[in-house]
Amino acid sequence: MRGLQHTNTTSRMLHSGAMAGRQLPSLCAPGCTRLATKPDYVSVIAKSTTCVVDGVGDCVSSRLGQATSVGALLDIPESPVVDLDNLLQASVLNMETSLHTENLGRKIKKPWNGKIRPRTKASQAPWTSADCAQRVDGMLADLEEEGILGAWAVLDAWVGKITRVDVARVIRELGSRMNVALALEVFEWMRVQKGRLKPNGHTYTLVLGVLGRAGLTIQARELFDEMLSSGVEVGLHSFNSMIGAYARKGLFKKAWRMYEDMVESGIQADEITLSTLLSGVGKTQLPVETAEKIFSKIKENGILPRVETYNTLLSVLSRGGHTERCKELEIEMQRLEVVPNIITFNTLLMMHVQGGRLKEAAEVYQRILDAGLKPTVVTYTGLVQMYCRASKHKEAIEVFLEMRRVGCKPDLMIYSLMISVYGKAGSAEEAALVFRQLQNDGYIPNVVTWCCLIQAFGWQGKMQEIGAFFNEMLASGCLPDLTLYNVMMGAYGRYGHSVQAAILFRRMQAQGISPNAVSYDTMIQAYCHSKQAADAQIVLDQMTRAGFSPDRSSRAMLQQLVGVKNSGDSQIRLTRKEQRRIIMPRPSNRV
Repeated sequence: MRGLQHTNTTSRMLHSGAMAGRQLPSLCAPGCTRLATKPDYVSVIAKSTTCVVDGVGDCVSSRLGQATSVGALLDIPESPVVDLDNLLQASVLNMETSLHTENLGRKIKKPWNGKIRPRTKASQAPWTSADCAQRVDGMLADLEEEGILGAWAVLDAWVGKITRVDVARVIRELGSRMNVALALEVFEWMRVQKGRLKPNGHTYTLVLGVLGRAGLTIQARELFDEMLSSGVEVGLHSFNSMIGAYARKGLFKKAWRMYEDMVESGIQADEITLSTLLSGVGKTQLPVETAEKIFSKIKENGILPRVETYNTLLSVLSRGGHTERCKELEIEMQRLEVVPNIITFNTLLMMHVQGGRLKEAAEVYQRILDAGLKPTVVTYTGLVQMYCRASKHKEAIEVFLEMRRVGCKPDLMIYSLMISVYGKAGSAEEAALVFRQLQNDGYIPNVVTWCCLIQAFGWQGKMQEIGAFFNEMLASGCLPDLTLYNVMMGAYGRYGHSVQAAILFRRMQAQGISPNAVSYDTMIQAYCHSKQAADAQIVLDQMTRAGFSPDRSSRAMLQQLVGVKNSGDSQIRLTRKEQRRIIMPRPSNRV
């Protein structure tokens, strides 16, 4: 240990030049005395293994096989003349370069002296759409169970577990379920909250849409004015919601005024704005030129109309019977490479069906199949109507069966239509089966459905079934309208039941429904079938005073009946049993 310390001290002294020009007899062997006279070289040799000494001070040269020269130590072959100065200088440069490179490669890391906080809680995974949907479903279930009175308590229990987006989805879902009162109650709860649950401009716009779809335009306008006065951000979507609310109600002038206010505020209309105005034109029965003007504005704004915009304009034009203009739009869509969808084809199909162009309607249906599109319930409804107009009831029934076979669920409209088709085909029992099927599917029959069913049995003269269905309809809370009264009076009158027809005629007037020309003609023909000329004449006088004229069939029957038989007393009296059977509602035994 002592020898090693001595060696390190000597090396530092040689490197610093403190021992320049001195001999080192005590450190080196006799063969190394020549090197000691060169201090620069000695410093290098001292750093290497040449002059490293052990504990007793013996020279390394004696330990390495009595090597007596530096060339032997450095593995340099013996030569009569060796330039040791150049050789050692090169060795020094190589060693210093290697040491400098090694130091540069090292990165000095500063130790961390701060406080290390242990992780006590695992990080929460981000919410997925499935998680949001599950929370929304849970909130909806709780809200619908408690109702409006307990809505705030339910929402308070969800604080900390939900976000503003979740509550907005609840409002949207309640609006789609037409539970507007509960949706507004949730919105009122949000308005008293603080922080991230407080409603923003998007939430206000969402509520505007809910009110607009429910037809509550006054409430929607009040909320819109509140947004303007309270500083809530009013953007394009807010204006679109208000324009849509007015357009759905047929208030086109107010919708157009809202559009002008939007433009004046510096907000540029988009395609949705103008498409909504287009749909408003169709609902208000305005001239087609107004729709064309709005459609031109879309192009003037540099907006390429989408297929939805073309569908809206086609719907407006088809209701007006502008077939040629619809064909021009089809060509324009092809030129602009706007691909038509199933709604486009359905609009064209219904246009040709309503116009009686059955061949063109069949061609449109073939185009649907060629395009690889799946027909919808609207498509099948159009096909059934097409065959009904052609009195091809068998083909209409085949279309309905094909619809059920491919898994397309019928709606109430096509159910009612098929009941009428089966009735015209003479299959009243099949019509009753279709009626029960729609009830099993969860549909509530409306007055049109009941009318089709009663008419199907009326054509076959099944008066007992007619009375039973009529009483069942009244028990369900559905009130008859003018068309149903006319159908029932006609059914009773054709088979000589003028008394029941007269009762329905008076009941209709007592309900506040004024008879039309069909009603008077039906009663005249009912009395003619029963050979009651005087009663038919009285109805004819009432018809004339009401400003109507009998049709050709009523005139012919009256001319044939006059002078044949006169009933004399036109006052019809029924027993209490007959009145109870026709007028009083009672539940049906049918399942």
